[in-house]
Amino acid sequence: MTAAPKRLPRKSGRARRAEDAIIAAAIQIGCRVAVPCDRCGQWLTEPRSVAARRGPQCRRRV
Repeated sequence: MTAAPKRLPRKSGRARRAEDAIIAAAIQIGCRVAVPCDRCGQWLTEPRSVAARRGPQCRRRV
């Protein structure tokens, strides 16, 4: 079993908006996107989780 990834540092509002724009553009041209969960760092590929930046387990814990 592998250890859970470390929590990632929070991004500023400006950096987050820029990243959101890049992700939206990639999705629009048909790319498959993966982002790390804001809470646990696990890679997310499900569109709903990518949009929320939290996986289903972390969304339940909030």
